[in-house]
Amino acid sequence: MNSMKRFRRHDKPGRHYPTRPDAHERKTSRTAEVLHVDEHLIIVAKPPRVSLDIAWDDEPTVIDQLATLGHASADDTLFPVYMMDPLLSGVAVLARDEQLFATLRPQFVSGTASITCDVLVRGRISDREGTIESRVRPKRSGNGLLCVDDAAGEEAKTLWTLKDSFVGMAYVECRPTPADPNVARVHLQHIGLPLIVDGSYGGGTELRLSSFKAGYRPSPRHPERPLLDRVSLHVSGVCLTHPVTGASLSFQADMPKDFRAALKQLELHGRIPK
Repeated sequence: MNSMKRFRRHDKPGRHYPTRPDAHERKTSRTAEVLHVDEHLIIVAKPPRVSLDIAWDDEPTVIDQLATLGHASADDTLFPVYMMDPLLSGVAVLARDEQLFATLRPQFVSGTASITCDVLVRGRISDREGTIESRVRPKRSGNGLLCVDDAAGEEAKTLWTLKDSFVGMAYVECRPTPADPNVARVHLQHIGLPLIVDGSYGGGTELRLSSFKAGYRPSPRHPERPLLDRVSLHVSGVCLTHPVTGASLSFQADMPKDFRAALKQLELHGRIPK
């Protein structure tokens, strides 16, 4: 699935990217947390509304931030090992050159390396865990979005575990293979469990407290703001083998504030009344 495509920071994006953030969203943008740096790899915890490698609404990309910190030069071309559009958050892995990318990428395709995703989905789940096995392929050439195609697609699998249930919604943990957040997104949509917020894969545009809190009363002072208005998926962890040293590496990214706030309100007000 375009595993060898090279992405430059200042290329015009051929992949699908969401619309630009509004003023409030720009205020909440944060700096990526550097989890690991060596001469071969850079691993970061990417905040939502920050692009990894392609300029988006004049916001500094993660690579821009790394250059500012002295971890990469402004002219470096780093290679994201799996795709993360700006509205996702969590662990991102960047290879420093094309050869390292070519060595590392097969781990993520085969399942030798793995990612773990925290996901908020819409729908009712009765089982505690399950496996989704449907072939996937790029929706269009040069576009990072995927679609299910059991005839022409490539093998893909998502293991999921139910973490918590709410009225018409659920919190699940997913481990997709290939290790790509888009695989989890398209698989969950395919079985009727689209992400609560994910316009690219059948989800809504936002999650509001008024949509699930019984007796919700709007404030007379200001309009209601959404709890979550970006893709409701967070890449919480990654495990891989270093492509040069052979060391086993594991990294985690804390859940961002917006995701934690949405989950807390669902826990408080999204339960089935007894």
